[in-house]
Amino acid sequence: MMEAIKKKMQMLKLDKENALDRAEQAEAEQKQAEERSKQLEDELAAMQKKLKGTEDELDKYSEALKDAQEKLELAEKKAADDEGFSFFTGAWGDAIVPPADQCSDDKNLTSFTAPSLK
Repeated sequence: MMEAIKKKMQMLKLDKENALDRAEQAEAEQKQAEERSKQLEDELAAMQKKLKGTEDELDKYSEALKDAQEKLELAEKKAADDEGFSFFTGAWGDAIVPPADQCSDDKNLTSFTAPSLK
């Protein structure tokens, strides 16, 4: 009977040591996981900061592009308006009649070369 109790005590002692080893290993793994989590959180914060900067830069360039497109449209409209005035109307709005030597065919005015008003 004593022998069985000693054997049971040794088994319990061994189980306790194994449980303590597993607990230490689990604590070490938990510490590593927490360190890795902290590292990933820091990386995420850095990437979010970089993303914010990139989005701000995109907004800046998008606004600059929009402004440039508006200026281009205005310039094209002004050029078209100015071109229309100088090629097709006189100073008082009278239509300019092209001279015969500037048309390849008197009936077809599509090849008309506008005179320079400079």
